[in-house]
This record gives sequence, structure tokens and C-alpha cells, in this order.
Amino acid sequence: MNLLQHDLSSPVKTDSSFWTIEDDVLHITLQKRDKGQTWSSPIHGQGQLDLYAADLEQKRLFLQRFQEEVSCCNMVVP
Repeated sequence: MNLLQHDLSSPVKTDSSFWTIEDDVLHITLQKRDKGQTWSSPIHGQGQLDLYAADLEQKRLFLQRFQEEVSCCNMVVP
């Protein structure tokens, strides 16, 4: 039985994506394949982020990526 027959709007990491059922509610967690990419909607053609929310999300992702890059490259040199 196929519950969801929709195309995703962007590629995901299948080994990091999963689903659970809690209290008769299906929860789906998708891991983006392309880090730092803002999705307007996870399912193609289903709802959209408004422009303000999309801009805020893009800024948040950019800051997160910057912090990860700085922390991984922050080395102490004697």
C-alpha cells in the first residue's frame, strides 16, 4: 500500500531519512542531500514558504554552514 505518491522537490539522503509513527501520527524526517539549500516545500507542488520565511531560512542555513566550516578549521598552531 502506497501512502505517499508525490515527488520530492529536491534530492534527499536516503540513509539519513526516516519515518516513525507516534500516537497514530506519521512523522517523516528528510535529510537534505545538498546542505545549505532552502526548500520552498519538501513535496513538489504542495504549499510554499513565503518569501520572508524563505529568506530567513536561507540566512539561517548560511550562518550554520559558516559556523561549521569555521569550527572544523579552527586549529591551534604552536
